[in-house]
Amino acid sequence: MEAQALDIDHCPLPQHIKNTLGIYTAPTVSRKGQWIGTASASRTAADDRYSTAAVSAFQGAVFYTTEQNGTSRGVLSRCMYLNDSRERLDLYYRPDVRPDLAVKLLDLKHWKLQPATSTGLVTYMCKNKQQGGCVFAVVE
Repeated sequence: MEAQALDIDHCPLPQHIKNTLGIYTAPTVSRKGQWIGTASASRTAADDRYSTAAVSAFQGAVFYTTEQNGTSRGVLSRCMYLNDSRERLDLYYRPDVRPDLAVKLLDLKHWKLQPATSTGLVTYMCKNKQQGGCVFAVVE
C-alpha cells in the first residue's frame, strides 16, 4: 500500500485576508498558492473606486464534484465572505503550478450535500466559521 502526502488547506480566517487596492489576498496553509478575490458590489460611475473595506465575516465555501467521485475528488469553487461595507467577497484558490485544482473533502461533518441540479452537478457547501472548519486536501 502506497501512502500519499496531501497538501491540506482551508478557507482563510477573515483577519488573515489583506486588502491591497481592492484586491483581497491571503496565503494558503500549504504555501503552494494563494487565495485571491475582489468585492462583488457594483459601483456607480461616480464611485468607481476599489473597496477599501476589511473582511469581517466568513459566509461559507462551495465544492463541486460528480456523483461518481463524491467527496474524494472535485473542485473547490470559492470561499465566501462579507467585508465591513457588507459587500460580498469571493476568494478563489490559485495554485502556483496548476490552473485547475482537484481537491478531496476532509471532515465531512461540516460539508453538507446540496440538492442535485438538473445537469447532474453535485455540490457540497460548508459554513463552519472556525479555522480549518471547511477543510480539504489537494489531489494530484
